[in-house]
Amino acid sequence: MVIGKKNVKLATRRSRVKRALRESFRQNFKIAALPIDLVVVARAGIDIHDKAQMNEQIASLMQKLHKKLDDGSHV
Repeated sequence: MVIGKKNVKLATRRSRVKRALRESFRQNFKIAALPIDLVVVARAGIDIHDKAQMNEQIASLMQKLHKKLDDGSHV
């Protein structure tokens, strides 16, 4: 996982964001067995969110992705 220095200036904050995102993916990623690649782009200002907010956003995105894959739609 890479968080760009352009988006989050301080290394300590980049590390915190990476840890929070990894944990969120571990908790919410129920389709790990599917052969897909995901690219997540962290935008500027992500470091002001707390873990709960990031987890909620990732959970919402994972539900949408799971629903699309179940419906057979292309993502």
